[in-house]
Amino acid sequence: MDKKVTSIHITKALSSSIIVDLIDEYPDLEEITCAPSVYNRTSQTYIDALKEVGINVKIKYEWGAKSKSNDIEFYIAKLYKEEGLNVKQISLKLDISSNRVYYLLRKSKTKIKRRKHKHDYSEVKQLKKDGYSAKEISEELDMPIRTVYYILNKDKIKNELPIAPITRILKNAGAQRSSKDAKIELATILTKEGNEIAKKAIDFAHADGKKTIKVEHIKLAKKLLCQ
Repeated sequence: MDKKVTSIHITKALSSSIIVDLIDEYPDLEEITCAPSVYNRTSQTYIDALKEVGINVKIKYEWGAKSKSNDIEFYIAKLYKEEGLNVKQISLKLDISSNRVYYLLRKSKTKIKRRKHKHDYSEVKQLKKDGYSAKEISEELDMPIRTVYYILNKDKIKNELPIAPITRILKNAGAQRSSKDAKIELATILTKEGNEIAKKAIDFAHADGKKTIKVEHIKLAKKLLCQ
């Protein structure tokens, strides 16, 4: 391991496992360079995550003109940005899968709009502040009560860890006694940090085109969030 290396050149698109290996091997890494084709195959999720910890991913070589195969990317981007078609409509129009449309939009660096909430979250929260009960909000907005509860609880950090393993953690660390409040506080902290790692790991799994969270996604999320 060479601790003095701050810049490396890669020939494969970045993935969770590759990033973990690179950070372990080059702890002083500041820059990753690659060919345009490799950069285009690397998920923006990884590029953004690395930038947050001070590692920039850059294109080093510009090799010739763009391939004609890029035409489909720009055509889809035009349908999306200029003609206002959504992913589903583009998928049906071109007879390709929605996943393929998303992939080509990301490849063409098109900013994908987030889906708007079906219900007005701010209106639900305002009615709650005004003293309405969940049932009253449901009736007022003609909204399923389960949706009301989901919106009201969405931003709360829930302590999902039982106290028993928290007690063991404190005991293993050398604590002879610990109050219930101390256990709850530690459980809350671990839950919050665990949620952050889980969310990041899910992003990395999606960046790899996978639904299953793998150990390398968790390792990378922990490594980047805990730097």
